[in-house]
Amino acid sequence: MAIAGGVTKISGTPSSLDLAAVTFYTVVTVFCGWALWTAQPLREPKWHRIAWFALAILFAVMAGSRILGVEEMIRDTLRTAMREEGRYADRRQIQAVVVSTAILSIAAVAAFWAWRTGRHLRGRRNQTIIVAMAAGASLVVLMSLRIVSLHAIDRLLYGPIKLNWVADVGASLVVAIAAIVYVKRVRSLR
Repeated sequence: MAIAGGVTKISGTPSSLDLAAVTFYTVVTVFCGWALWTAQPLREPKWHRIAWFALAILFAVMAGSRILGVEEMIRDTLRTAMREEGRYADRRQIQAVVVSTAILSIAAVAAFWAWRTGRHLRGRRNQTIIVAMAAGASLVVLMSLRIVSLHAIDRLLYGPIKLNWVADVGASLVVAIAAIVYVKRVRSLR
């Protein structure tokens, strides 16, 4: 463990990219808090407030995780455990099963959720929150893929296109923009 700027980082000093990500996640957290703050006194549906609160917590946790190196710590712990069990050489088969199961399960749940909510929810405010929640969920999937660190997925995420950055920044921007749009839509109704 190292001390970096008064914060104990589990695996080394935060890089400039880590600090940029923490700043960005913090800004998105503020936007989600702003949407929550706007929804509260205007008596928007309870699920709106819960969704914005959950998204704010997600981004706050992501900021903390990035500054402390939690993803790297979990990945290193899993690798160490696999080495100790003598299964590190077989990790690609294990990772393939885990990733395939996770992706199929998440896709099935997401499809069911989109179908179910899409049938019942109308209105731009509701749609804005659904988009923000889907973007937040995609970030959880991305973090899971980075932790499992399957070689083929790594080549896709960290290759020349840097899909990892595109997905991370893109989904975070979607949440931030959705929060801003939500606030404007709610305020325009009052």
